[in-house]
Amino acid sequence: MAASSACSACIFRLAKCILSRLHPHTAASTPTQCRHFADLPPNFYPSWEKVKEEEPRTGVEVSTAEWKYVERLIPPLEPPPLPKHESYPTPSGFMPPTGASPDTPYHVRRTRFHSIPVFREEEYGGTRQLTLITRVDGDIWALAKEVKDHLQETVDHVDMEIPYQVNEYTRKIWFKGIFVDEIRDFIQNKGF
Repeated sequence: MAASSACSACIFRLAKCILSRLHPHTAASTPTQCRHFADLPPNFYPSWEKVKEEEPRTGVEVSTAEWKYVERLIPPLEPPPLPKHESYPTPSGFMPPTGASPDTPYHVRRTRFHSIPVFREEEYGGTRQLTLITRVDGDIWALAKEVKDHLQETVDHVDMEIPYQVNEYTRKIWFKGIFVDEIRDFIQNKGF
C-alpha cells in the first residue's frame, strides 16, 4: 500500500513539475524525492527557455522515392481506357463515344464508369421530377438550347415550352420532367 501511494504521489509531483516547466507562472517547481521516479517515463516537454531561435534548424529532405505510393491514391482526372468489345452496342446498351465535331461549342465528359452523365432527380417527395445533365464544359447555354429544341421536336406529349435551369458554376442543367432516355440519345448522337 505504501509503494502505490508513493507512486501516486510521485506521479502527482511529476505532473506538477511538468506543469511548472510548461507554465512557470502557474505552479512552483517541486523536486521529486520518490524512489519510483526512475521507473516513470522521461519528461518529453522541454521548457520554453531552452529553445533558442538562433540555433540552426534541422534540414528538410525531399524524397521522390515514395511518390509512387502517393500517386496511386490520387484519383485520375480522366476515366480509364475503354474496354474493347466485339460489337457495339453491348448487351448492356453501352456505346463508346464516336467523337464530336470540332466546331461544337460545348463538351460533355463521361463519368468514370464511361456512362453519359444524365440523371433523374426527384424533389419535394417525388412531386417535382427533373432531368439533370452534369459535367458540361464550354458553352453550357448552347447545349441547353439545343437539348430543349430537340425535346420540343421529338417528345410528342409536350405541347408547351419545357422549363430548364442552367448553373454555370457547377456546370449542370436541369430540365423539368423525365427525359433521361431522350437526352442520353441526343448526347450520344452528338458524339460524346
